[in-house]
Amino acid sequence: MIVELYGKRDFYQLEKLLRSIATVAGIPALIVLCFFMFFSEDILALIFGSYYMLGGSVLAILSVGYLFNVACGSCGVVLLMTGGERTMMLMTLLSTVFVLLSSFIAFQFFGILGVACSVSSGMILHNLLMLYAAKKTARVWTCMSPRLRDGLAFLLKT
Repeated sequence: MIVELYGKRDFYQLEKLLRSIATVAGIPALIVLCFFMFFSEDILALIFGSYYMLGGSVLAILSVGYLFNVACGSCGVVLLMTGGERTMMLMTLLSTVFVLLSSFIAFQFFGILGVACSVSSGMILHNLLMLYAAKKTARVWTCMSPRLRDGLAFLLKT
């Protein structure tokens, strides 16, 4: 559908579709993030055993990055399907270098929590770059819409 709507130059419908999907996907992701934020130690202990309770903070920090990934929607897919492959590659390289360097430095001072913050920050950086590039390249925002009702109505109609 992305290629079809982009080919027709129907940017309004394309953006509406992408934002609706991001919104519908973002609601359960937000609920899961809340569980991971408040019950991460209990969840890890239940699934992997009590030793892994120590990773609860890491799980909570990484969950923030993944929530941001879901909230930004399909910006990477849009870039890849609309001729933004080079841009995508450069942004991926940039964010990877950022994560590697910041993780190395953060580990020296903060240990595994610093690495988790670096990785989560790298995911957020990468998604912001892709979101901006999708807007510039394909002329659409792909992020969640604050109007949930419109998103659900559009998806049910489609």
